Amino acid sequence: MDLTTLDRLHDIVQPSPVSWWPPAAGWFGLGGVFLVIAVVISGKRFVHYRRDAYRREALDLWSQLPAGTSGTELVASVSELLKRTALAVYPRQQVAALTGETWLRFLNETTRYPCFTGPLEQIVSSGPYAGDDINLPPSAQKALLEAARKWILGHDPRRGVN
Repeated sequence: MDLTTLDRLHDIVQPSPVSWWPPAAGWFGLGGVFLVIAVVISGKRFVHYRRDAYRREALDLWSQLPAGTSGTELVASVSELLKRTALAVYPRQQVAALTGETWLRFLNETTRYPCFTGPLEQIVSSGPYAGDDINLPPSAQKALLEAARKWILGHDPRRGVN
């Protein structure tokens, strides 16, 4: 028998393919880290969503404000909406008694960018207490409504009353 003949050769036996399961321990660790991150982000988003429920309700009420009506009715409605929104997030003892200039200062100090400036200062500070009919042109009504919307969206609950 000749050892150099090719009759005794066999095909190369290939090993079985490597299974993808179970993965290495590092993949379990990485999956755990991603799971923890996902839970933390979801939790924070849920807390933020719940915390801003009053904002969503205020915006819903804002969309129902009587635009195009008398100036007195609009000013009273906007003032009521702003006060209710402020009472939902700031301490009642500090916000409920605010009127006139102190109320205007509160509204402007609780946002990064003051909303009630220029001609709106007089409307917001003394308008709800004017008693007689307030004549607001459509442009002033629109400005008042937009300023109220900006305040609802932009006020910062961490900026409290001094």
